[in-house]
Amino acid sequence: RRGSHVTLHHPEARRICQALAARGVITDYRSPDRVRYGLAPVTTRFSDVWDAVDETRRVIEAKAYEGVPAG
Repeated sequence: RRGSHVTLHHPEARRICQALAARGVITDYRSPDRVRYGLAPVTTRFSDVWDAVDETRRVIEAKAYEGVPAG
C-alpha cells in the first residue's frame, strides 16, 4: 500500500528480469519467483510504467525469456 514498488510472480522471474534488461527495462529479481519494479514517484511517468508493463507482457507472451540461460 505504501511502497514504491510493484512485484509480479512468475516461475521464470529470473530469466524474465534478464530478458527485460536486454530490452532496456530495468527490474529487480526477488527470490524465488518475483519480478520487482521500483518506481520513483518524482521521476516516473505514467508512460514509463505503461511501457515497462507492455514490454513485460511481450516477453512473457512470446516466451522470450526461454533464450536466456537459467541460473
